Amino acid sequence: MAGIASANAQDTSATYVVSYIEVAPSSARNAASVLRALRDASRKEAGNTDFEILQRIGQSQQFAILEVWRDTKAQAGHAAAAGTAQSRDKLKPYLAAPN
Repeated sequence: MAGIASANAQDTSATYVVSYIEVAPSSARNAASVLRALRDASRKEAGNTDFEILQRIGQSQQFAILEVWRDTKAQAGHAAAAGTAQSRDKLKPYLAAPN
């Protein structure tokens, strides 16, 4: 995939996160907007190496979120950040199977 950072075998401190979400088909456009905003904000965070949002072709309600962080501390900071929590809250009404 273009745009995904590849790690060297010696780079053992990097943290990779892959998440999948599915929203109601009628909410795909709104969810994509929230995810793009999350991507853009996350890319500016300290310790972020890459942050990509993929949307499935043919089933636009399915998304994959690919994150690469310098280390677990940077990823944990992102996961606990207020902006990340706000993005999760904005996505909740669109989720096909909310937690």
